[in-house]
Amino acid sequence: MINNYYYISKINHLICKENISIKKFIYKLNNSKFLFQIIVNDKNKFIGTVTDGDLRRYLIKYSIEEKTLIKLINKKSVIGLFNKHEDNISKIKSLSFKTKSNIDFLPILNKNKNVIKILIFDQSLKLNNFACFIFAGGKGKRLRQVSSQLPKPLMKIDNVPLLEMIIKNVSKTKIDNFIISVKYKKNLIIKKISSSKFKGLNVNFVKESKFLGTAGSLSLIKKTIFENILVINCDVLTKLDLNKFINYYLEFEFDALIGAAIINYDIPFGVLKDNQGRLMSIDEKPNFSFRVASGIYLFKSSLFNNLKNNTYIDMPEFIERLIIKKYNVGVFPIHEKWIDIGTPKSLFEARKIF
Repeated sequence: MINNYYYISKINHLICKENISIKKFIYKLNNSKFLFQIIVNDKNKFIGTVTDGDLRRYLIKYSIEEKTLIKLINKKSVIGLFNKHEDNISKIKSLSFKTKSNIDFLPILNKNKNVIKILIFDQSLKLNNFACFIFAGGKGKRLRQVSSQLPKPLMKIDNVPLLEMIIKNVSKTKIDNFIISVKYKKNLIIKKISSSKFKGLNVNFVKESKFLGTAGSLSLIKKTIFENILVINCDVLTKLDLNKFINYYLEFEFDALIGAAIINYDIPFGVLKDNQGRLMSIDEKPNFSFRVASGIYLFKSSLFNNLKNNTYIDMPEFIERLIIKKYNVGVFPIHEKWIDIGTPKSLFEARKIF
């Protein structure tokens, strides 16, 4: 038995019925340490699989309010057979080579198409070719009424600075190299973070000589040795497991990946639809769903060659530049809790959630 391969037999937490709602499916997926669920019918016969990646692609097209999984079940999933161990190992090796995911799985079926166990392949590799870049150079003007002394990265949630919370969250992945861009009150930030004990982590700073916008400071690391850069704004907190974000990026071989938070708005009125003044219908208290840039990104570091040295540019303009040049830019829907701490109100909300 190869060390990276093992079977699990207690699998009820990894199996869903095909008629489960999307919301219940998300809850079950989020409460599993694995990024997949196996789908069966009412007679417990195998139908297909749904991975976290399948779900994210689905949410790009459809609503979280959909009632069933039917539209996103992969019915062509690779399967293994009971008592065919060598064949199963061969299949999952081939699968992991294709997906490039850190963890892959193979449902093992009996002759009646019941799932009896699952073969897992876990590479457990350190992400030595990844680093995390955190933007911490802004002025945070909207939070000045809360504290005129502390810069935004040092604002506290449950007595822990935002910047420290982000570093600790990222370190739950296998990334242990951090680069932090600083400008406003930079010495205070460097002193605080440098004095904190991040055991086993390599934390470095780059200093902006002038304010470079929400993407410009990435030009300061063009010569980085790391091939892939996870980029996070210092005022963004999320319950998202960042391993899911990284696996999605690797699996689909994106040049860049944008985390897209899902925002829902309820209109508390009846919305009128008319045609040149003639009423056609009334939509009573509709709900609208939008995907917004979350402040969480993944880039191939070679893309930073598209930035001019030490020049102001915001992230939307940089992303547009990449799209125009035909780079493969992906979108990753984030249905987990997410908050952008830009105002006293959002800071208060974050203190209740995190």
